[in-house]
Amino acid sequence: MGSKRLDWIDIAKGIAIILVIVGHTVPNPSPLRHAIFSFHMPLFFILAGYTFRPKPWRDC
Repeated sequence: MGSKRLDWIDIAKGIAIILVIVGHTVPNPSPLRHAIFSFHMPLFFILAGYTFRPKPWRDC
């Protein structure tokens, strides 16, 4: 059983990871840091929810 990967989701996750790194390296009182932190975690949750497929308990 092969898994189909969606390229745009992988690219979006990569960009989000880079933004997390940038957000943690920018000084604290910064509008850029506030902007990045306002959406990077919701972005991960949305992308993870989009690709979520429930498995039966016995397959885990």
